[in-house]
Amino acid sequence: MAKPLMLNKTIDEYRKNFYKMYHSTIVPIFVKYERERKSELLALIIFVSISAFMAIISYQGMTRANADGSYGYINIVCFLLLVVSVIATIALPFYFYNKFLKKLKSECMQKLLKLFGDVNWFWNVHLIDDKELYNSELFSDYNMRTTDDSFMGSYKGVKFQISETKLQQETHNGRYRRVYTIFKGVVIKFDANKPVRNKTIVATKGDIYIGPTSAVYSLWAAVAYLALTMFSDISRGYSSEMIFFKAAFIVIIILGMFIANFINRGKKEVLNEIKLEDPEFSKRYKAYSSDQIEGRYLITPAFMERFKNIQTAFGSRMVKCSFYNDSLMFAISTNKNLFEIGNLFCSLENPKQLETFFNELTSIFMLVDYFKLDEKTGL
Repeated sequence: MAKPLMLNKTIDEYRKNFYKMYHSTIVPIFVKYERERKSELLALIIFVSISAFMAIISYQGMTRANADGSYGYINIVCFLLLVVSVIATIALPFYFYNKFLKKLKSECMQKLLKLFGDVNWFWNVHLIDDKELYNSELFSDYNMRTTDDSFMGSYKGVKFQISETKLQQETHNGRYRRVYTIFKGVVIKFDANKPVRNKTIVATKGDIYIGPTSAVYSLWAAVAYLALTMFSDISRGYSSEMIFFKAAFIVIIILGMFIANFINRGKKEVLNEIKLEDPEFSKRYKAYSSDQIEGRYLITPAFMERFKNIQTAFGSRMVKCSFYNDSLMFAISTNKNLFEIGNLFCSLENPKQLETFFNELTSIFMLVDYFKLDEKTGL
């Protein structure tokens, strides 16, 4: 029980230093930005009011033009003005909010991080690159990625990278465009500080976005679509040339998938499910590993207990982690906007937002202590 007490003392010391820094360094900056926040908020209200008023006027103009039978120039102008006004009314709050937040973070974030020592903040930078995300196999294929806040540094000698990330897959089917959210939350990569020769993954049950599989699903969906249309063409007596081309495409796609699978068979690790002894853990999570012995060595009863508590601590619906290439990556799904130190719609005189930021960041640092990543022994 000595370890938790030492951890609490460390966090308490951070908290005391945090409040000292807040009053000595941050408050004077926030006083200036509080005045700017109020003026920006007033400007936003004025612009939104004008946009909304113009939308109402243009809509009334269209209504009167239609009633008078005037469908020409006046109606077109009113319609365009209505569209522009509605878009402006919706977009302006986002523009003002992000503009103010970026200015606030640019001046204050790095000053706050001095409290934690060797930690740096980045805006809209993919610190954890796509290759690392792919190697972890925690995420299926994606072709769209946005990153908000990112942090890089070390805690107790353990290097880490933190990225608030959203991964999406965009697909096109004729005239229709669909965007699927693969992941939204925070990705945390630690140096494992222990040799990890194989790959082991633990994930919440029901998480279908693990591993690069969505491209395969898309190809099988294309095969199914071509097969259905081909049988439909046969039943309707369409030309044999069209049926032949569709059948040829089906054969080419299937052969291509088998050839790709054969080529990559020796390159990728095959992950098999690990049957764990804890029935409660097995009800909520699944574990996979390319080496059953190392997987069981990593996923000990102590690890399982700590992993279950992460979901509760972060209030997340989905949590997963991957041991790979001497690294440990956590992916914690959440719809919350993390690492905010203030915003346009709340007074900066209230330190509540900063307290939330402090708790979010220290919760991630505590994972080092929690999983004993700074020790050379097993987890």
